[in-house]
Amino acid sequence: MKLFPLLAVAFALGASLCMPVAAADPITGRASVIDGDTLEIQGKRIHLHGVDPPES
Repeated sequence: MKLFPLLAVAFALGASLCMPVAAADPITGRASVIDGDTLEIQGKRIHLHGVDPPES
């Protein structure tokens, strides 16, 4: 019965990864490029997750 808690945790983790994420309010306007993975729109900096450009 030691396998049940492990399976329960694995199921809970898997279920949480499948749930949709609530979207934030849209940001509109002209985008400025700060560096290879960061944009700025209306003074808000947005980091692009998963982008790994070379840093200068």
